[in-house]
Amino acid sequence: MAKEKKTSPSFKELMGLTVVDLKKEAVRCQKSLFSFRFQKKEGESVKPHEVRNVRKYIARVKTAMTKKFFQEVGGE
Repeated sequence: MAKEKKTSPSFKELMGLTVVDLKKEAVRCQKSLFSFRFQKKEGESVKPHEVRNVRKYIARVKTAMTKKFFQEVGGE
């Protein structure tokens, strides 16, 4: 049996969300990043690649929010 990969939404899928949904997604990811930091301080094992992936995903979400904002304002 092949393992099913958990993937985060692509940038195109993020652009389909509303700004409010993107903000909620950013907050959710920030909480998970905080959880990783807390686990590390407590001495639990944290997989560095998961932290890296969450940070990159947060950057994607914030980029999509900025792009959507400028589209709504009429900048681009």
